[in-house]
Order: sequence, then structure tokens, then C-alpha cells
Amino acid sequence: MTVSLEDIPAVSPGGLTLTPAERLTLLERGVLTLAQRDGSTLILWLSRSGHLSEQYYPAAPAAALDRWREEYPDAPPAHRVHDEPEQDDGFAP
Repeated sequence: MTVSLEDIPAVSPGGLTLTPAERLTLLERGVLTLAQRDGSTLILWLSRSGHLSEQYYPAAPAAALDRWREEYPDAPPAHRVHDEPEQDDGFAP
């Protein structure tokens, strides 16, 4: 099933209002980490069917993502979660 930006709710299940940029990140990566003021992390993700879910972790984003991956192995693949740059092909303009 293909999910479009319009299909992603503007409000999370817990009531957090999502900006268009956050919704776009969810669409592109399938997962969004939101660092909270107290040092915790809120993770939002889209299931393969387009259902938006969220989980709160009392940890920094990297640790929260590790724990989330353990708890939700069927969530979006790990390659969509990382903020790694694309592979350098050696071409320089």
C-alpha cells in the first residue's frame, strides 16, 4: 500500500500536532524521533499499512531507537531510520 503525505495524520495518537516537515519525514523515512525537553524521546512511526503509532522512551534518541527496534522488529526497516548520508559515488560537479 502506498501512503501519501495527506494520509499521514496531522495529530499523533497521543495528541501531538505534527508539522508538515515532520509528516514529510515520516513519509520519507517511516520513523520520526522527537527529543523532549527532559531528555526523553518520542518515537513516531508508520506501519507498512500507513497506521501512525508512537512510543515514549526515557532515553536519548539513539538509545531510544535501539530499544524501539528491539520492541518493534516489524516496524519500518532500519535503513529507513538512520540519518546516514547517501553513498558517495566519487562524482564531483
